[in-house]
Amino acid sequence: MPAPLDALIGRQSEIELIQRLLARDDIRLITLNGSGGVGKTRLALATGVAAAAAEAHDVIFVPLGSVQDPALVSSVIAKHLDVPESNNRSIVADVIARLRDQRLLLILDNFEHLLDAAPLVSDLLLACPGLKVMATSRHRLGLSGEHEVPVAPLALADPARHYAVEELAGVAAIQLFVARAQAAVPSFVLTEANGPRVAEICQRLDGLPLAIELAAPRIRLLSPVALLGRLTNRLDLLADGPRDAPARLQTMRQAIEWSYDLLDTSAQALLRHLAIFVGGFSLHALDAVGGASSSATTPDRLNGDLGETVFAGLGALVGSSLVRAEEQPDDERRFSMLATVREYALERLEGAGEAAEARRRHAAYCLSLVDAEDPGQNLPGEMLDRLQAEHDNLRAALRWTLDDDPESALRLAGGLWRFWSQRGYWNEGRTWLEQAIAGGSFAPADVRAAALGGVGQIAIDQGDFMEGRRRLEESLALARQAGDERRAARTLRTLGVIASNQSEFARAVELFDEALVQFRAMPEPAGIGRCLNDLALVADRLGHVSQAIAYYEEALGLARLTDDRTFASLILSNLGGAYINSGELARGQALTEEALLQSRRLGDDLGEAINLYNLGDCVRQRGEVVSARDRYRESLTITAQLDEQQLSSRILDRIAELLVTSGLPRFAAHLLGAAAAARRAIGDELFPSEEAFVVETTETTRTALGDEAFAAAWDAGASLSLDEAIAEALAMDLPGEIVAQTAETAAIADLGLTAREVEVLHLVAKGWSDKEIGSALAISPNTASRHVAALRSKLDAPSRTWAVTVARELGLL
Repeated sequence: MPAPLDALIGRQSEIELIQRLLARDDIRLITLNGSGGVGKTRLALATGVAAAAAEAHDVIFVPLGSVQDPALVSSVIAKHLDVPESNNRSIVADVIARLRDQRLLLILDNFEHLLDAAPLVSDLLLACPGLKVMATSRHRLGLSGEHEVPVAPLALADPARHYAVEELAGVAAIQLFVARAQAAVPSFVLTEANGPRVAEICQRLDGLPLAIELAAPRIRLLSPVALLGRLTNRLDLLADGPRDAPARLQTMRQAIEWSYDLLDTSAQALLRHLAIFVGGFSLHALDAVGGASSSATTPDRLNGDLGETVFAGLGALVGSSLVRAEEQPDDERRFSMLATVREYALERLEGAGEAAEARRRHAAYCLSLVDAEDPGQNLPGEMLDRLQAEHDNLRAALRWTLDDDPESALRLAGGLWRFWSQRGYWNEGRTWLEQAIAGGSFAPADVRAAALGGVGQIAIDQGDFMEGRRRLEESLALARQAGDERRAARTLRTLGVIASNQSEFARAVELFDEALVQFRAMPEPAGIGRCLNDLALVADRLGHVSQAIAYYEEALGLARLTDDRTFASLILSNLGGAYINSGELARGQALTEEALLQSRRLGDDLGEAINLYNLGDCVRQRGEVVSARDRYRESLTITAQLDEQQLSSRILDRIAELLVTSGLPRFAAHLLGAAAAARRAIGDELFPSEEAFVVETTETTRTALGDEAFAAAWDAGASLSLDEAIAEALAMDLPGEIVAQTAETAAIADLGLTAREVEVLHLVAKGWSDKEIGSALAISPNTASRHVAALRSKLDAPSRTWAVTVARELGLL
């Protein structure tokens, strides 16, 4: 076998898998299957070396890359076996005669262009019981008994987490890059500075070994940052491979072209059209877009889903390792291409003059995803997940339609606002909507009204009420112009939300009532439920808690009637908050914890933040300072990620109250000043109950600091940006004694100890008798004895001494 000139990196698990397969008597044909440049040959060589070293098999390696005629495969195999041709029988018979009694592993490398010779492999296996065959191919051989081993690209670093440089150095794709870079520039080392860039380079190259090996030597001229910048045109960069490599592996373009040329014209056309997808595609999407690649005017349907031509073409592309099939959590398949393959196919699409039509069909498919949804309803979790899976495709369609089909861009953005709102893509969603609105001034009134309503709603999500009001008033005028009563009612209701959030309660009730009348006339249960929830919020903010709870209960029934789980979760959250505000902490906490669980299941980030805030309020009122701090921190982390400002400012106020009661008034004044400045910036006002809380916290802080020091700390906080203030709040720690005291409070609450029992516990710890305890607390010895017995029972302690030991372990003493 050829002796490799470099070490194999990152394939130990694959080698072990192949060795296990080779050790089984019932497996005699293994195909290493994968895309061009993924490292199939190198893996086969390493496995063959290991098999030979273990003396499990004799091993013969037969390279077939240069063989063009399938009829010649038998002769090439015979040559590598040193089998001379005889005059009286075929070369295949000669090979069988040689192998019939041998225990041999025959490695047939690069078989994909010689599939017509695959029956030869079956003939050899059937005639030679000691023979095993391992083939490398971009396409399965399609033989009985074949066991495929997919060879995937190398492992990559997770882009969502931070790595120390030592961790990056252990990632297979990065190991390969560093090894090949050092072969070109021996002084190159992975550092904290260049490590993230190298990881991103490998990510952009999909961990494909050939691509990495072609890119890494560019370190001679380019820094990792500069190299990364040039990867927008991967195929031009990934060239100039080793001169002794096969021509098909000297450039990335040639590696892909080798596979492309093996396809029939129909599969080639399908590959070109599938390149229009970004981030993968489903079978449904393939039917919508891939059908354009078929020459048939009306393709036959297969199982009611796909034209036969398209379905067969997809099978050919997956079989050729040009398209990857991936399992999804819903047990459906999703398909994708490596970035280099997609870039090559896009080049071919443009060259064939088919790009404009492919983009048009792609945009039409994306529009079909949102057209069927009612923007007045929260999207169900399944639809949110589907849009999330297609988000990169939706972005690509928006980019194209903004330039070439502005009305479609406006329709698409206007249909996506609810997804962006529910999944927290607020900044991105507003940007797309504003761009679409700017380019779609000529679009029909109802289309513009939808987009304006969407951008107004997301502005409200972010606490930007002035901009939200402006955009919604524009939307309302257009809805009335178009005679769209449903949209007009929904917009009236949303304008009421803005008024409520800005403490314009009389105006808010007027708008909600007007919208409610229109919703009842339609009728629209979802709209009725939302108005009732909004009226409840107004009542809650005015301190009319019993009226608020009644409204919430009615709204919750409607939300469940319409199966709107997201809205039901929101009402549960509001209802829990109302009970907490009324002092019914146990009921409020139970409802809020249920709402928190639902918001997490639904992927509702803002809902999660609101529920954590309400839970913080609940435990704060019980005196659990550390637990409250933790809930507020979790909530603030989410609102910061969402760029939400209204709730963020209120969390800062709550943390400030914890700080001043914990003996840190200067930091409290900082946060109070920052919160007030944040509200001024967006035109936000506190509700009466919130105002009372902030006034009390402010006065407590001023008293602790003195007027002059308070003013200085307040002004310093007000000069911070909201992001700076959030970072400061998240970094603050409570004093150690507060943490210990809160832990003791929480433990006491968990055990159900009364205040008297806590007093008795401290005296028992001093070794006092029941008589001494009774005298100190002015109670009878019998009463003291009963308290001690209750203590022992709650601490599950068999004796007084053991009770003290347990109490110390729990931090109660």
